[in-house]
Amino acid sequence: MEVSRKTFRDVQAFRDLLEVGSAEQIFDRLTDLDLEDLHRINGQLAENHDLQEASEIDFAFHVRLVSILDNTAILDVYTVMKPVILRIMQKGKTRRTFKTETFAEHEGVLEALSTRDRLAFQYRLRGHLMTGFRNFNDEMEATA
Repeated sequence: MEVSRKTFRDVQAFRDLLEVGSAEQIFDRLTDLDLEDLHRINGQLAENHDLQEASEIDFAFHVRLVSILDNTAILDVYTVMKPVILRIMQKGKTRRTFKTETFAEHEGVLEALSTRDRLAFQYRLRGHLMTGFRNFNDEMEATA
């Protein structure tokens, strides 16, 4: 199943509401263990062997981030949405992209979390979520 530009926009806007919009709650609940887990997961991107594995690691990073909220309903929604989120993560990426760009974007998010910089966290995470938009074009949209 191909992911349309509209699906990308809708899913990423939803994720933005949850991940970026929950910044206050994430910062209120954030522990050193959360940061350690997120760094460990992100470190796995540098060792991934294929696109599927890399997207699974990327997904695990975001699930671990929202798990800080301690909200089972949000985790259940992410589980249901996993197939389309993985397709979005894979769109226009290579294994190398995950090892370099995605890894670096996650590191920026983690730096903002570590320094408790809410504005930088929201800016970097929103930018990361919207990075893939460039992989959609009008021609693809017409055929989707």
